[in-house]
Amino acid sequence: DDLLLTYDKAKLAEPGGSVAKIYFYHALANVRVIVNISGFSASDQHDDVKSNVHDMVLKEMPIEYQWNQTSAGVTALSNSTTMDTHMWIPREDGTGTGVGKQFTFYALAVPRTGVTQAISFKVTYPNPMKPDKKLTNTYTTEISGIEYRAGFCTTINITLNHQNEDITVGAEYMDWQYVETPDQSELKKNSTMLTREMLDRSNYTLFGDVKANADDATWLYIAESSRKIVDIYGNDGSSTNPFVIATAQQLVAFANEVKGTDRSAVTYKNLAGTETPLAAGASFDFTDYYVKLDADIVLQPELMPTDTVTWCGIGDDAHAFNGKFLGGKRTIRSLYGSPFFYKLGSTAVVEQLNIMDVIEVDGRGIVANESSALIAAVFANGPIRQKEPADKAIYSGSLVGTVKPEGGLISCAHVGDVEAYATGVGAIGGLVGYNQGLLLSCYHSGKEKNLVNNAGTDNTYAGVGKFSEGSYAFSCYYNIDADPEKSDYASLNHGKHAFPVHIDVMQSYEFVNGTYAITVLKDDNIDHNQAHQEWTNQHMSLNNALDIFKNADENTIPESIRNVSHREWFTANYQSYKFTYTPGEYPRVQ
Repeated sequence: DDLLLTYDKAKLAEPGGSVAKIYFYHALANVRVIVNISGFSASDQHDDVKSNVHDMVLKEMPIEYQWNQTSAGVTALSNSTTMDTHMWIPREDGTGTGVGKQFTFYALAVPRTGVTQAISFKVTYPNPMKPDKKLTNTYTTEISGIEYRAGFCTTINITLNHQNEDITVGAEYMDWQYVETPDQSELKKNSTMLTREMLDRSNYTLFGDVKANADDATWLYIAESSRKIVDIYGNDGSSTNPFVIATAQQLVAFANEVKGTDRSAVTYKNLAGTETPLAAGASFDFTDYYVKLDADIVLQPELMPTDTVTWCGIGDDAHAFNGKFLGGKRTIRSLYGSPFFYKLGSTAVVEQLNIMDVIEVDGRGIVANESSALIAAVFANGPIRQKEPADKAIYSGSLVGTVKPEGGLISCAHVGDVEAYATGVGAIGGLVGYNQGLLLSCYHSGKEKNLVNNAGTDNTYAGVGKFSEGSYAFSCYYNIDADPEKSDYASLNHGKHAFPVHIDVMQSYEFVNGTYAITVLKDDNIDHNQAHQEWTNQHMSLNNALDIFKNADENTIPESIRNVSHREWFTANYQSYKFTYTPGEYPRVQ
């Protein structure tokens, strides 16, 4: 890889803007030395084909220089230290046999013009008088008028003639050849950044469309031979070969597969090989199928958007996603519009996903409005603001509005503040608005702000959220330094089972992996569930809580938690949901 440098350190943003286009030049030259040996015997079995060229050295090459920091030029202003450069050869035995062999060496060089270059190399060949012995000769030559130009390739040809038991050397200089570095910026913009045009139905296919085949499909199609659903990479959506999403356009196709509004009637074979009809306009909820995110996706075409593109959402309130979404530790950035998913069904899993730089969400959480799924190892970073809804009597959280009884969050976290709207029976939580299921080993570091003036009614629940009867949370914490006035919400009355910790604790080894323990705050007016009380008293660090939950005897776990969907999935995969510890930083999910 070449070194790139910006050519204009004085470049400023356009008037009234905050972003400047910065241009880069290659800072180094490429050098290629090609050595051709000719005059071998005709037979490729003869000993002389064992000749080998090695130890190619460019003598006294400068290794330091000062770059011209203006757009007017890219020349070196001064040279200083020099050093012999040993060139790299990818094929040490050379290429070709019979009457000729070729050896090609490579190196990077400081740009210079009109120099005389000294080169040395060694040639090892069989001794013609004693074929079982080898001779090694060192050759040195000088070539004048060489140009090393930044971003260009200089090729030097050397010809050796092998005949009459002798090797003679000659050198010919070939002028530089331009080797262009492909412009990847436009490719990345088109593939991993969402544009408004991508949302148009004419720009993506659903499986079953007339053009949905191996050549024309955006993402999924029905394979002609097997009649199974496959993606354009050949994956069938099984656990070992999940459907892969690698571009923003494929993400749009995925979102609309779950909606299914424009789908044609189609019949396909499911993973078990059974013929399965899908009616026109029906959604495909991905039950039993796996989808893997294989690229970071930016949901805006510009870094600092002024004309934002509205994300369409995966599915909608009437069509839930029920498959397994493997985030692959990839990142969704610049979310604006719908939550990433609208609704998650009872067989869904969403794991190992990062969400950063949220602009604004028209919903009740950035992951989903409502979830009956297992959401595991989802990490949100940065402030989250929700758009004002028509009905403010709703539950809103940073990640999910409402977690249903069969759903849960495991090893999830949000670093940042939450701003939302809540009136009446509505509520705002740091992670979820209303939890009816299980939260295990989760934390929230910021504040919750209600954007409605409730005449003294706060409707916010520090750190985690409001809990229903029969819901549970183990080893879940919020930052008391962010919400000191709500420390009493750690009781079992409001933010029950969510405990306050100071920021220095939240960024400590004990909080992540150690022996940090919280004892439940007792309230004589609340009837405690004894099994739950015992569990709560065992809660220690984030990672220890995961071990306890995974390894605990089923009889010691409250019945509602034993029945939580996806417990087997968690038990098999929980190592992926461990938190990592970096001193002085918030824990991140592995």
